Amino acid sequence: MNVRYKRDFRGDVAALGRVLVSGSEGKRQIPLADLATLRPATGPAMIRNEDGLLTGYVYVTSPGATRAATWRRRGSLLHANVQLPVGYALSWSGQFEAMQRVKERLSVVVPLTLLLVFLLLYLNTRSVAKTMIVLLAVPFSAVERSSSSGCSATT
Repeated sequence: MNVRYKRDFRGDVAALGRVLVSGSEGKRQIPLADLATLRPATGPAMIRNEDGLLTGYVYVTSPGATRAATWRRRGSLLHANVQLPVGYALSWSGQFEAMQRVKERLSVVVPLTLLLVFLLLYLNTRSVAKTMIVLLAVPFSAVERSSSSGCSATT
């Protein structure tokens, strides 16, 4: 087992060996040196964990590569060429993870919103035909607005 103490405590190994640890049912205290062999060793600057598992990060940045297809292709290349030992896992994080969460959320919110709008329009008009005309007019008006919002100059 590896234990990392703050710098103040780990400066003197002999003093660290004298640290008392609670024994059976907290009735007695035993010096740490009696329980383990203490020796200084170098290790990572910071130990990170995620869901209770040790974690290491590899940062990948590439300008313009934000499409999900690009990340899926990279993932399939990685899985095809890298054999992970037992107990290791690979997952994408960062912008890709946020993009996936937004996509999942929007796949629920957008249909629900459209259904609610349809229901409100139908309750107002009491006609499926009129409701559909209004609903179909919305995308066409958005296209018209975006195409006419450009700059124009007259001479």
